[in-house]
Amino acid sequence: IGSAGTHAKLARQLAVGAGAIVVNVDYRLAPEYPFPAAHDDAASALTWAHAHAAEFGGDPARLAVGGDSAGGNLTAAAILATQPRVPVRAALLLYGAFNLVTLGREHATRNPRGDDPVLPFAAAMMMADAYLSDGADPHDPRVSPWRADLRHFPPACCIVGGADPIIDQTLRFHDALRTAGARSTLHQYADMPHAFLQLPGLPEVDQALAIACSFLRTTCG
Repeated sequence: IGSAGTHAKLARQLAVGAGAIVVNVDYRLAPEYPFPAAHDDAASALTWAHAHAAEFGGDPARLAVGGDSAGGNLTAAAILATQPRVPVRAALLLYGAFNLVTLGREHATRNPRGDDPVLPFAAAMMMADAYLSDGADPHDPRVSPWRADLRHFPPACCIVGGADPIIDQTLRFHDALRTAGARSTLHQYADMPHAFLQLPGLPEVDQALAIACSFLRTTCG
């Protein structure tokens, strides 16, 4: 769900805060376009941004990629799909879904009633099932980047809310990156739900945005 429009404010906040040119990517959505449509769109967008950065005053050698929720999955998958021909300096991973094999079990463990107000169990499973509806294997590392070879993954900043029912997806991906030898920092915000960076007027949102922008500036500077 969502579009470039629903994330326009967040894209602008990152552009201003990090002093960066931001390409806000729209991609095809399931169930009309199941895997690999979104994966391929994300990889194509990353390849395009690298090839055309200079036309917009950008530096293709200082490229960062980021996304939230499903976009966190696509961020990791696109980086892995385009290595090594597209060099990426930094990955901003906001409460992503990185392992669809365990997504349902982890959600049920954290929210046994399934009624999380932001990401109910039924909604999470509906979106995952829609993405896989053309027979994709959730064990495929293009679907579940947690299962990929992460040894050459760029430095990552992982941000997640403590009340997010899929927090374990971020925690385990962060651990997997560090186990593989990649750099990863983890920032948790107690009592914050899934997608909390889209919520207005919260000090935790300001803090998380400041950390995200600082990470982008220092890692890509």
